[in-house]
Amino acid sequence: MIMNTSTDNNTNAGTLMSTIGESYEYLNVIIKNNIEIKKLEFVKIARVAAGKFVFLLALLTIAFFIGILLIALMTVGFFQLLSSWPYALLATIGVLILLTLLLYIFRSVLFYRFFQNLVDNITKTT
Repeated sequence: MIMNTSTDNNTNAGTLMSTIGESYEYLNVIIKNNIEIKKLEFVKIARVAAGKFVFLLALLTIAFFIGILLIALMTVGFFQLLSSWPYALLATIGVLILLTLLLYIFRSVLFYRFFQNLVDNITKTT
């Protein structure tokens, strides 16, 4: 009778240790899988961000060259109108200064609110 109780205790202890070991392994696998999922999510976000950055860089480069060409065209237009290169250049500089002042005056409406709304929309979606 005593032998059976001792054997039952050993069996129960072995089963308990086996269950604890299996639970530990399951938790370990779950944690590793969660880490891998987070890594994959980060890679996906980084890929999208890098793609948007490269697209924005290409777009800004094209916009820069278009802007330079438009300024040159405006200068030539002023030359045709005024028949003088110095006055054409001064008129172009005046238009650019006026544009800069307008952008400075309306900076909160044009830029700050736009980016604030953009950030608010991004935080609402996440």
